[in-house]
Amino acid sequence: MSKETFIGGNLTEEIGGSYKIYVREGYEVTSLHEVVYNADEKIKHGINEQAPFAEFNTGIDLYIEFEPLPTYDGEFGFDWLKVDNSDAPLKVQTDDIANLEFVYDSSKQEYSSVSATPNLKNEIKKEYKQFPLKVPYYIPWLNLMQIGQEIKLNMICKPIDSGEDITKEEVSFGKNEFYEVIIDGQKNENIKYTPDGNPKEITIKCIKPSKDIGIIAVDKNGKEIGKIAAIDNTKTFELPVRLICVVKDTVNKETEIAQLISDFKSEKIEDYLNKNSLNQALIKTTVEIDSKYRIAFDETAWSGTFYDKTNNWFTNRKNSDGSKVKYIDDNGEEIEHIYEHILDKFLRDYKTAFEADGKEFKGILLFITNIDKDKNDNEGGVSRTKPVNFREAIVFGSNLKDKSSYSHEIAHALGLEHYFWRDAEYKKSLDELKQNIKSNEDAIIKNNENIKICNNNIKIFKENEKIYAGNMKIFQNNIKEYESYQKTHPNYYKENPKVASFVKEQKEKIRKAQEDIQNTPENIKKEETKISEYVKANENIEKLLIKQKNNLNVYKENKIKFKEKSTLNIMDYSSTVNLFTNWQWKIMQNDVKSYYGTITENK
Repeated sequence: MSKETFIGGNLTEEIGGSYKIYVREGYEVTSLHEVVYNADEKIKHGINEQAPFAEFNTGIDLYIEFEPLPTYDGEFGFDWLKVDNSDAPLKVQTDDIANLEFVYDSSKQEYSSVSATPNLKNEIKKEYKQFPLKVPYYIPWLNLMQIGQEIKLNMICKPIDSGEDITKEEVSFGKNEFYEVIIDGQKNENIKYTPDGNPKEITIKCIKPSKDIGIIAVDKNGKEIGKIAAIDNTKTFELPVRLICVVKDTVNKETEIAQLISDFKSEKIEDYLNKNSLNQALIKTTVEIDSKYRIAFDETAWSGTFYDKTNNWFTNRKNSDGSKVKYIDDNGEEIEHIYEHILDKFLRDYKTAFEADGKEFKGILLFITNIDKDKNDNEGGVSRTKPVNFREAIVFGSNLKDKSSYSHEIAHALGLEHYFWRDAEYKKSLDELKQNIKSNEDAIIKNNENIKICNNNIKIFKENEKIYAGNMKIFQNNIKEYESYQKTHPNYYKENPKVASFVKEQKEKIRKAQEDIQNTPENIKKEETKISEYVKANENIEKLLIKQKNNLNVYKENKIKFKEKSTLNIMDYSSTVNLFTNWQWKIMQNDVKSYYGTITENK
């Protein structure tokens, strides 16, 4: 539906209140003459806003919602939003919106409390596309990596107007060469399903890869009554993972390494990553398993730093006086922190053993060990989102058979933060990062100011050099006749002490001008050296700022935070987790593409 309006003359509209225009695509103002913006207050440039929900009376009597079956266990990517009749969010996937606690505010660069600002709940709606129905409806996202894969969903048929009888209606699906919808043995447009008010199990099969495409439900009149947005699955994101075993250096080390590898295979961890977790983001994981990749550590040598021999668990290295620990990170940069995590020790020893030639493994280094982490640290596994190219994940002995620990820790390395926000614990890191960015930005401004000063000094030196040369000629001309006369009248200066004094003064000025001229190149060189130092400092700061701003972007991308242990999200700590959201898919895909793997044709 479109609208074109042609006005032969002037058009004047007088609005008593606000006047807002919402468009889904571009908005262009064109005039053959001037365009004038008048306002009693300043003209403002704001951020994009979502249009308020407007009812579309499409003449249909029912609509269709879709949800995974209760038996769903991460076999495919599915993300959906439920809202009430007033368009207020109810659930994100299975997660009750009442448990949404924080939303990242990009303008403030901080997480804002939903309890303090309830309207923040509506931010979640920006992650879904609205479908034009008379009732609020958001299209669910579907990701199917495996071609030929069949999945099960529940189809829920609901009346547009509450209480209306929908058993007289009929549900079918549009023709689709990429996806088959199967109900009671019938497919797509051949389906003639009569709703009975109960959820109906349907099958969706991916026939062949496709770009973004809609799987559309229609009524008996061919009008659209529901939709699933099947995301482009023509490409897969190939993620190499290398398994590294960590054991104590004892006579049993070969047996322990073999057992770790055997358990990893028997637990079918690689299958889990490809069929029940990372596959939701179209990430195809290939695990390289070779017993040569190992760290066999001397427990006596590590004791007191990275290992507690008494309790047989790993620890983080700390200085006894409480001062910050210095160490070199994976990028070769010196870091100061209150402790050096066992992550860094594992990675450093791995690099020494297997990357001495400087050729880094492009992928995720997955360390597994039969030893636990210090119980006080509550870490069954560990990884980092920052720096954004961090490539390591560890699963400790306590969690070797907890499959979700593998996807959780790998997802951290792929850019996903926890799905919850521990304000007291996490806020300090965010505040420090923002302060460091501000300090570095101020340093660049100061250095640029100093560069301007140096350039101005160089300009002055060059201008003064010309002045010195001109003055020297004047001084030389001032005494030229006196000097000539002195040569023929040796007693002239003695007889005329004022002239002698004047000549002496002029000669000193000549000497000083010559000295200034001689010093000018050196002075200019000093200023140029300063400029080079400021430029080099800015280059280093800019590199650091890129990393810091990338780190800050991790918070922005992971903007939604629910109450801890209240969701089924894999980045939560609930006892059962099996879901990623569509924005988490994008974050992980971008990291695979940028740092760890490749994009290939999906076959």
